Amino acid sequence: MNGSITRNLSAIFADTMMHKTIREIIQVHSTNKVDVREFALVGLPLKSRKAILDLGCGFGFFTRSLKGKINPRAKILGIDRIPDYRPLFLETCVSVNLTGDFKGTGVSSILTLPSKTFDMVICSYALYFFPDIIPEIARILKPSGLFVCITHSNNHANECINLVKGSIVDLNIPPSSYLPYQELISRFDNKNGFDLLSPWFADVKEKEYTNSLVFNNNDFANLKLYFEFKKPYYLPHNHDQANKIIEKVNTKLEVDLQAGILFRITKDDTIFICSKPLLNNNAN
Repeated sequence: MNGSITRNLSAIFADTMMHKTIREIIQVHSTNKVDVREFALVGLPLKSRKAILDLGCGFGFFTRSLKGKINPRAKILGIDRIPDYRPLFLETCVSVNLTGDFKGTGVSSILTLPSKTFDMVICSYALYFFPDIIPEIARILKPSGLFVCITHSNNHANECINLVKGSIVDLNIPPSSYLPYQELISRFDNKNGFDLLSPWFADVKEKEYTNSLVFNNNDFANLKLYFEFKKPYYLPHNHDQANKIIEKVNTKLEVDLQAGILFRITKDDTIFICSKPLLNNNAN
């Protein structure tokens, strides 16, 4: 996936209010009520972690999960490509009694960080945007450091992908073999994550998190909003018939929901817990 496509997909998160709304829709419609970030941290040795990096931090959802679990004197740095997240991330840090800082210059900021500096790096739903940065993550971790990463499994949102592809066929529009979302997720998922991480960490463990979003006949407004937010993931940038395709999708969803047919979206994730950074292999 080229850089322009990656930028187009990540840009949908620039609308902070809509991002928060979609987050709330996901929470309401999830069948698994245990937050994936809380689940990711269960059983990990966290009390000694004092220097932490939240990579692709967004509003600080992963940082919020650290509340009460780490040293109260810990300092956490958030890195994201959207500068507008700064006040929201720092507000999260205050709410969990952590000293926070924020860099809004994107993942390249990690290149300026000193080696062997952090006790822990956390990253949720972002590493598929920049998997090439994995060696740098290992570089900035202390020998006892921990990297905890949450990513989507490769079956994530298959129902949405199939619905969009089916609508494209119904409209007699030339199909694409892969939608942007599929290309993005395939850069770092449950299938290749271990192979990408293991050259840089001697110990890589996996945890599966099973979830789905369920929408019934009263939920069409939320489902329509969810699809509209995700549209750049399912259709190539500037697709000349994107609106027609999404209209077709929305019509089918509304008809099915009114007929009592639930719409279920697979939302399975994989958590990678990495330790023992292989410092001899690290990037300079």
